Amino acid sequence: MTTRLYALGNHANAPGRLARRAYVRPFGLLTVTGFVFLVAVYALHSQDDSSTGGRSASAKANDDTPPGGGSRVVEIVDQGADYRVVRHALGTTRVPASPRRLCALGYLDELLAIDVKPMAASSFNGHFPDYLEDQLDGVIDIPQMYGNWQPNFEAILAAQPDLILTSNSDPQTYRQLSKIAPVVVLTNSGQHCRKRLLDVGLVLGCQHQAEVRAAWYDAKIRAAQEALGDKMGDRKVAFFRIFGKQYYIHGRSRGGLVLYDDLKLNPPTLLAGGARGMMLSPEALLDLDADYIFIAAERSKGTYRSLAQLLDHPAWQRVPAVRSGHVVRLHSFHQWLVAGVLGKALIVDEILAAVAPEALDEVNARAESAAREVGS
Repeated sequence: MTTRLYALGNHANAPGRLARRAYVRPFGLLTVTGFVFLVAVYALHSQDDSSTGGRSASAKANDDTPPGGGSRVVEIVDQGADYRVVRHALGTTRVPASPRRLCALGYLDELLAIDVKPMAASSFNGHFPDYLEDQLDGVIDIPQMYGNWQPNFEAILAAQPDLILTSNSDPQTYRQLSKIAPVVVLTNSGQHCRKRLLDVGLVLGCQHQAEVRAAWYDAKIRAAQEALGDKMGDRKVAFFRIFGKQYYIHGRSRGGLVLYDDLKLNPPTLLAGGARGMMLSPEALLDLDADYIFIAAERSKGTYRSLAQLLDHPAWQRVPAVRSGHVVRLHSFHQWLVAGVLGKALIVDEILAAVAPEALDEVNARAESAAREVGS
């Protein structure tokens, strides 16, 4: 038996500006034929503590979190007509008030979300994030050095930046970068991407633009929750990745943060208790009770074989999502791995396109309305 998957194609118009439509086009049925490459991923960290009474362990731990890390935003400790002094994850840095040659070694999503196009940006294997690539014409490519994931210092020096923004919290890397230009370090972007968006706005003097974009995303999430809640009920959703010989189901990590934290969708029973995710054997699929599956596969020969084996496995055929035809193939999925608000908004669109396509226009209209209200 051949498994047939819904397919979500490449996204030529990722949400880069408030006026642009942020949703994908409706999809059709097709047999799996192609694969996408997997780019480098960053670790995600624990969720904000939302307790209002007493001092929890996570609240105490947050006392030791530096500005620009976890749930703490950066601090502007001084500023003048042509500078501001920023306290961030690895220290305090004087930065230009209006940088003209910004080098983004992280937070590219957040920069584009506030309509800031960097002069240079990190790439992996010669590529920028696929969902942002069409907005980066003319941006200088700063390769990451495989093996130690260090930036190419010579390429950065040649670019002559006047500010470097990075997510790399290694002190030695920070010292080396600081010899080239002022450096601001922001960390823990996963569950705190909204905080990092506000951080980027503060560092660049674009706080209002960041607040507008945050309101846009918040409104989009609220509208999507309503639309999906009506449609999904108690149904369960999973984000499933294949890389090499490995089958991995994400819990509260990567795209799972959007599924379960933002949209409040139900995880499969395997992920009960808030697990970050787990490796699965084909036989373990007998316990996978997901009603919808979003599946992403690395572009490699090994993954080709693994996916083919999975689709033919009897246990896969018994998964509820497979039996009902609710398996969604992601042909472009960098946004499901490392994303700020633009990438997460695109994930929301993909979920809506699969589950409640009739709600796409209304959800995006409400997001844009909220942005206009805050921006006025």
